[in-house]
Amino acid sequence: MRRGRMLLLATSALLVLLVLGGSVAVRVGATDSSYRQVVRFSEVLSLVLENYVDPVDSDALLQGAYEGMLNGLDASGTFLTPAEMKEWQATDAGAVADPGLAVLKTYGALQVIRVPHGSPAERASIVAGDQIRRINGRPIRDISLEQALRMLRGKPGSAVALGILHAKAGIEREDVDVQRVVRTESAFSMDVIGETAVLRVVDLSRVQEEDLTVELAALPGKSARRLLIDLRDEVEGSPRDAMRVLNSFVSGDTLRLRERNGKVVETLKSSGSGNAWPGAIAVLVNGATAGGAEAVARVLQVRRGAAVLGEGTFGWASEPKLFKLSNGSGLLLAAQLWETSTAESWETDGVKPDVSVAAGSRTPEALADQLQRALQAFESRDREAEPQAKKAAA
Repeated sequence: MRRGRMLLLATSALLVLLVLGGSVAVRVGATDSSYRQVVRFSEVLSLVLENYVDPVDSDALLQGAYEGMLNGLDASGTFLTPAEMKEWQATDAGAVADPGLAVLKTYGALQVIRVPHGSPAERASIVAGDQIRRINGRPIRDISLEQALRMLRGKPGSAVALGILHAKAGIEREDVDVQRVVRTESAFSMDVIGETAVLRVVDLSRVQEEDLTVELAALPGKSARRLLIDLRDEVEGSPRDAMRVLNSFVSGDTLRLRERNGKVVETLKSSGSGNAWPGAIAVLVNGATAGGAEAVARVLQVRRGAAVLGEGTFGWASEPKLFKLSNGSGLLLAAQLWETSTAESWETDGVKPDVSVAAGSRTPEALADQLQRALQAFESRDREAEPQAKKAAA
């Protein structure tokens, strides 16, 4: 019995070392600190197995350790049991029906960022600021963001069971079944306020480039001189989806996905001329601007000199990669990173604003006021740049 436990300890220690950065035999110096932590981990596990007052299921204990280690890295990482691996592989990653929720994973829960008007989620009285604690009975703290998104999606007309915490209602808890539907609301809108056009993007993954091109082409006839792209609370859509917008504003190599060793595994090139809007551009962001929306903001900041207004963004540029283990389990690990073609990323630190324009709160009134102040800052900045532009042209 003791020999079996020691073998279990050795196996778990080896797995932890591999995840942390390489084998001891090859990289003793680089992983010296990690090695000491593994020894301590083995010591703690041994003491628990030998001394805990009730019998301990060592497999369950180790699974909890693996989950804690992966979940502790970021919202993308998790440990998948063999059963969860089969579930992951059987899930339709392209399913488009959902309850109508834009979410981010923070502090062991899914934070509801936006609820489209008329969606099943709105009819279920779910509002921005609520937290999803469980999906189909499973705690969110045990799963990655990508797992949670796949669980939210499914066949049109099917239902998903959500455990909701209504934070604004005095920490009220509620279990609701919400129907999944294919979204029909517009992915973006265009309005002209004074001499500034405001492009409000709410779902990068559904933006139709042809529709955006038509809207941009019509702006000069509406006396628009400037373009403000509002990406606040935009968490839906990957950097690949960001190209649906970026194709109109930049050309050539735009984004790339690289591994830890620096190897570039994917490059995204603009399919357009980048001249759909030749005038001044600014981007409005906040703390719930994430993923593909951050890619739009960072590329335009670097390539078009766009002023970034608002608040620092979420800081999510990683992409999870699935690693299969010999026993049928697996690791979902953020092993790849998105960045611009010139190596600027937004991971962790997010996209920092050139001009700070804070909202103060999340009320509709505060957000509307933030937009107005951003428009004023953009106009002022653009007018200050006019003399320099004319001088350079002369």
